[in-house]
Order: sequence, then C-alpha cells, then structure tokens
Amino acid sequence: IYAGAGISVASGIPDFRSADGLFRTLKDENPKELLSSGKDLFDSSVPERTALFYKMIAQLATLSTNAAPSPFHHFLRKLDQRGQLLRLYTQNIDSLEEKAGLSSGVPLWPLSSKAVAAATSPRCIPLHGTLKTLICQRCTHAIPLLSQLETLAQGHSVPCPQCTEAGSARVMEGKRHRGIGKMRPSVVLYGEEHLAGEGVGEWSQRPSASAQPDLLIVAGSSLKVPGTKRIVREFAKAAEPPRTIYLNLDFPVPTRDWKGVFDVWVQGDVQALVELLE
Repeated sequence: IYAGAGISVASGIPDFRSADGLFRTLKDENPKELLSSGKDLFDSSVPERTALFYKMIAQLATLSTNAAPSPFHHFLRKLDQRGQLLRLYTQNIDSLEEKAGLSSGVPLWPLSSKAVAAATSPRCIPLHGTLKTLICQRCTHAIPLLSQLETLAQGHSVPCPQCTEAGSARVMEGKRHRGIGKMRPSVVLYGEEHLAGEGVGEWSQRPSASAQPDLLIVAGSSLKVPGTKRIVREFAKAAEPPRTIYLNLDFPVPTRDWKGVFDVWVQGDVQALVELLE
C-alpha cells in the first residue's frame, strides 16, 4: 500500500495541496512572507530556514502528537494482523501508522542475510521522514523534536548541543572552534535526498524476502511529486492482475500519465471506503 496525506486528514492533520491544505493556508495567513506557495518553505534550495518554517514544524508536530489514528490507519493495522499487508510506504510525516500499531522505519542496507532482513524489516517505511527527531545539519547528531518544541514554536532555530559541547572543549584546549550546526526536522525537503535513501531505494525494489505483492493500493495521494510517480509506476509493474486500485477524491492529472497504471479508481473519501468494507 502506498499512502498520502489524505489518510490523515480525518485525524486533524492538514493535507498539503488541496484548496484548503497547508500550502494554501500558509500563503494566505502570511502575506508578508511573499510566498508563491507554502511549498516554498519546504524547498531545500532555501539557504536558511525562516521563523515561519520553524513555527510551522512546531504546529505540525503538536498536531501529530495529539492526533489519533484514523479509521484507515486502523484498517491498515488489521490487514497487517491478518498477514495481508506486505508493506506500507507512506508520504506522511505524522507517525500515525506507529500509533495504530505498525512497526515503522527504514532498515540499514545492505543486510547480511534474508533471515536478518525478515527480522528487522519494518511494516511501514516513511518515505519523507518523520517529525520525531531533529538532526544537526553539520554532524548529524539527533535529538527528540518534542524536547525543543517551545523554541521551534517561537520561530527560533535550535543549535546542536553536540557541536556546542565539542566546540567548547576545543576552545578549552586552545584549538579553533569549528562552528555550531543547526538542528532541523528529520523530514525530506523538496529537492533533496532521504537521509536513508539507499535503504528506502532497496526496500522499494524488493518488497519482501519471501513474497511478491498481488495487489497495489494507492490511497490519499495526489501523485504530483516526481519521485512519488516513479515509485508507484514501479510498484504497479510488480503486482499480478488484478493489480492496482487508486483510492482518492480526484484522479491524478494529467490523466495520460497514468494510462495503464491503475485498473480501478474508487472515487471518494478513504475513510468512507473503510466503513463500507467493515
């Protein structure tokens, strides 16, 4: 299953691209920022994260922490318990899959054996990272994001504690300070690679050591990100007929890009579909 922001809207987490999604809201509520879209805040080409970026991350982290999994998240867990979920790939950074009971993460690659792969393979792979941690852009030291929530909510960046400590030690030894890195959320920005990109790539190419998918479900994703399009097309090739179902309010555009990819389009709210199935 490949899931997008649409499966978390019912949990109170805004999507990004709809008419009342996060990108449009950020632009409308912050006219002084001169944003062409809220997407500008997530662009890796921006050299410095703005105060609005940190405030937005704090808001999303708070919403995610307080949110409960949606019916669709619980449906995913039931599929897992029945042995019917090979793997879930999610674009979402809210970690609600974990709250629903699914194991989540990106295993290190390469693994030494199929036995190790089976034992360490998570059910859910967060393709765009999560809001659980902050990572130093200089030394990659990681800390819990919630430990710095107040600082982020005020629009301030967080200096790396490890860089700070190492720098102070060097000064004490009469050496030159090498600088202090800034902490940033462990999410993937537009135009950059996943920190565990090699592992994500390998696991997207070999879904399981012991089984192949017989059905691909794409739920709650507008499929507008280039990387997303590529992954879904590759997954669609791996499933046996009937092989692909698309669950979303709107069909992805341009429609010609998806000719021959989806066998069935179920138009509507993914939560309503779960209610019908159960």
